[in-house]
This record gives sequence, C-alpha cells and structure tokens, in this order.
Amino acid sequence: NPSEAPRPRSAPAADAADASASSMHGKISELFRGETLRKTTPRLWMLWFLTQFSSAGMVFALPKIFDESFAVSKRRIALDLLWGVFGLIPGLAIAYFVVEKSRKYSLAGYYLVAAASVFLFMLTTMGSLANEAAAILMSVVLRGAMEGCFAILNTTSVESYPTLIRASGLGNAQIFDHIAGAISPLFFSIFNDNTKLRPIALTVYAAAYALAFLPAVTLPKDYVGQAIKD
Repeated sequence: NPSEAPRPRSAPAADAADASASSMHGKISELFRGETLRKTTPRLWMLWFLTQFSSAGMVFALPKIFDESFAVSKRRIALDLLWGVFGLIPGLAIAYFVVEKSRKYSLAGYYLVAAASVFLFMLTTMGSLANEAAAILMSVVLRGAMEGCFAILNTTSVESYPTLIRASGLGNAQIFDHIAGAISPLFFSIFNDNTKLRPIALTVYAAAYALAFLPAVTLPKDYVGQAIKD
C-alpha cells in the first residue's frame, strides 16, 4: 500500500550499516578513494605542512629579528610586534569575501602574498636596507596573509571530505601541521646565531609559501556554492 509509512530498519540491518560506517572512520585508504580524493588528500597534506612550517617559523623569528636588527628598547620592540598583530583584521576580512569567489584561487593568492611579505621583510631588516617602519608594514602584511591562508585552508579541508571520513581527513592533515610546527623553530634556531646566515632561513620560509601555491591552484575541485557532502 503506497500510503503506508516506511518500515524501520531491522536491528541486524541497522547494526550492519553502523558497523560499515564505523569501519570507514579508521581506514586511511578511504582518504584516497576515487579520482578526486586521490588528488586532494596529498595536496592538503602538503599545504598544511608548508603553511605551518613557514608560519610557525616566522612567528618564532619576528621578535628575535626585530630585537637584533633595530637598536630600540624592549618596549618599542613589543609595540612593533603588536602592530603586526593588527594585520589579522584586514587579512581575515579580505579572506571572508574572496573565499566566496574561489576557494583554491584565493588560497593560492594568499600564499603568493605571504611569500612576498616574508622576502620583503627580510630585505627591510638587512644592512643598509634596514628600515623599522617598512619592517613593521611587512609584518602587518605577513600576519594578515598568514591568517588568511589558515582560514581558507580550513574551509577547503572541511569541504573536501564527506561526513563519514571528514574527521579522519582533518585529523591526518593535522599530523603534518603539527610536525611542521615542531621542526620549524628548530630549523630557524640553526641560523639564528649567525646574522649572515639568517637570510637563508627566511628565504626558505618564503620559498615554502611560494611552493604552496602549486598544490593550492591544482586542487581538483573548487567547492564555492556547493553543499558539504554527506
């Protein structure tokens, strides 16, 4: 009879479905199932690693570089760093609008801005080119680009996986994020004691942001305007 309400699933059928869903949570192979995920997952892992590697390194490096590049008081250095934090506001505000135009292209653009700001910050803290005001400006741009990268990358990562494996997808991506966050300050400390070698570390951070442009712009799908997959 068409008017009859659908019968609830039997207990064995429900248990089997739940068991199947549970088994998907722990299988890393599910993160590579299908053409789209096979291309998306390694790109997201690379993006999380490169983003955190450069960002953690620069956050660690900024106070040390300001302290050793400019002959000013500790209070003045703290104020210089505080100005940089204000870059979060325009960085996130711009990300809020551009992310609705395109996920991957806005993310790729933020990486280029971050790379350029690290390189220019390096120039404004070196030798005859050292300029405190210019260094502060570059730190403002860097902090804004840095937070914009993380905001858009978070959005992209959430939308890339269906519900059953979303937690696994995000969790595995965070592994690469944490590894990068642990090794980046150690990497900078190798060069920190030698001001002549310090530009090498900053160049590597700028290059890591620039390198992230490639996996970002080649993500197989752009999820603007699409519902999150069940």
